[in-house]
Amino acid sequence: MKRGVGSCAALAAASALLFVPQAASAATADETTDIQVIGINDFHGRIEADPGNGVAGAAGLVGAVRQFESENPNTLFVSAGDNIGASTFTSFIQQDEPTMESLALGGLDVGVVGNHEFDQGFVDLTDRVQPFYQQFSAEEGYGQDLTLGANVYMTGTQDPALKEYAIREVDGVRIGFIGTITADTETLVSPAGISELDFGDQVEAANRVAAEIADQVDVTVLLTHSGAEVSGDDAATCDEIANEQTEFGALVRDASPEIDAILSGHTHQAYPCTIQDRPILQTGSYGAN
Repeated sequence: MKRGVGSCAALAAASALLFVPQAASAATADETTDIQVIGINDFHGRIEADPGNGVAGAAGLVGAVRQFESENPNTLFVSAGDNIGASTFTSFIQQDEPTMESLALGGLDVGVVGNHEFDQGFVDLTDRVQPFYQQFSAEEGYGQDLTLGANVYMTGTQDPALKEYAIREVDGVRIGFIGTITADTETLVSPAGISELDFGDQVEAANRVAAEIADQVDVTVLLTHSGAEVSGDDAATCDEIANEQTEFGALVRDASPEIDAILSGHTHQAYPCTIQDRPILQTGSYGAN
């Protein structure tokens, strides 16, 4: 198969989702499968609509996804982390279970863990959050697929603490999703809750896993819960991101050529860029973009 990826940003009527159309060509150039990968990040339990602040809520968000799916059934819905935590009262008071249920029933396919998924500790993530997601799918490992983390290791080792990647097949095309999270996570949550974890280098983890799965997939997408510090859709903004002297800037520049697109999060910025011929996207926050 010949690999090809195009970059695009689309505004849905209800919830303005950035998405990356993927194309993988087999045999001849005119035998092409068009696949949409629709991404959100930093939803933070915004299940209720707040039109004044551009928040569609869970129903509006899922409605927008359904609209895209009706236009192209070859659609995957993914998250770049922080689905839960720092949530509004309705979700927070129920330990974010309404948010997790909404996203799972809404068809969330794959996601990376965010720092707020560790707010109540690693044990809460593995013993409550992942099993809660799992009950909404018959697919084994679904709860783990929504909390990927290739650079999260057991303390003092290189043993993965979370699932590193997930593969989805759409109309004969195999898409690999790798998840990484900012190494700053250890400073962003209670140390007691993550005492058994180390957060390693994202570039090393992403490139290592991309090499491991290269012969299993046709397209590779990195979901990272880290992002640029600026918003914008102009060339100057994208140039600034490309040269940003940050953890995310290094990831943008040094990610393996095997990685065809990067969907990011954490910084609540919005940008649809193409850098080194690779789509680099973030959708703002709260499902608003």
